[in-house]
Amino acid sequence: MTLDKKLAIIPRASVTSFKGRVKRSIADKHIMVVKKAVGKREIQRILDTDARRMVKSGNTLRSFLETNKVARYNGSVGEFAGMLKGRKTLDFLMVTYMGKMYNNLKSDFKNPDLSNLVFVNRVNAFARKLHELTGKKVQVTIATENGLFDRDVLRIKRPLYRKQLAQLQKLMDDFGIEYVRLRPLDEFVGSRYQGAFRRSVSRLNKDRGALPASADFRPVFETFYSSYPSDTFREAVGNYTDSKTQERIEKWTLDALVRYMSFHAARSETDFWGINKGYIRCSVSNRKGVLVFEYGVGRMSPLHGMAVYRKNGVFTEHFYDVVNALPEGKPLTVWIYKDMPVCIVE
Repeated sequence: MTLDKKLAIIPRASVTSFKGRVKRSIADKHIMVVKKAVGKREIQRILDTDARRMVKSGNTLRSFLETNKVARYNGSVGEFAGMLKGRKTLDFLMVTYMGKMYNNLKSDFKNPDLSNLVFVNRVNAFARKLHELTGKKVQVTIATENGLFDRDVLRIKRPLYRKQLAQLQKLMDDFGIEYVRLRPLDEFVGSRYQGAFRRSVSRLNKDRGALPASADFRPVFETFYSSYPSDTFREAVGNYTDSKTQERIEKWTLDALVRYMSFHAARSETDFWGINKGYIRCSVSNRKGVLVFEYGVGRMSPLHGMAVYRKNGVFTEHFYDVVNALPEGKPLTVWIYKDMPVCIVE
């Protein structure tokens, strides 16, 4: 048996690497954190400004689909617009991970932050404009991978996804995000998914040595390699600068890759999009014949970094890169909204 030459696609914004090699000395860098309360009005202003920049006005459905910066259709836009006009309601479904990854080099705070909120607000603004142009009911359902992914792929011992998603839902409610809803992926996969997943893991493990032959192996491997779970920033730095841990991280990464491939294989085997054929398919990774939402908020996807606010908007950076670039003696200013760290301010 030979593994497929191509791994499952992950969003381009999720494969962004650190700007430099992890240095052990960073663990000893004294980080002075200054917390600053931020109000709803200021966050709302940031969201509104960002949405106006991303959702360009269009007089027709087709021109809007072609000019907006939130989503693009990977195919004939005219045919896609015609399909939308022919439906009574516009119910979209995308599958993605919301919240934060469990590696402290990427995000030292595990709660959803302003980058997560910006992403769902962009999707909301896109859906609102569709409603205005078509007069139809529009809803984008995000089937959150967190529960299945944390258990089956990352094997997190103390998962935080319930808390993370509850916090994100509260933020969405606070800022009137009404065209987007969060639902667990478990509700959409069907009863045969778990058995198909286990069979795929068993099958792929027999020939895991063929994984490096895949054309996509290196970027996907590096993405998972830098996602090894940690509890503190110091621990995370130690994991990547101590030779004793390298073998363990590499083994964990290959295990995660097999499980990641099985995560997709099981959905394909159980006809995920056939089961959910009532929805319009959309994604955050580049797929043909699918509406693709731009998942990057600045440099990378929200789950692989932290929100950083600059004068010209919100970006997402790896926490390690922010700390590494912080001048000695300069404090790290963190915006707090309702007891949640939501943004680093540069």
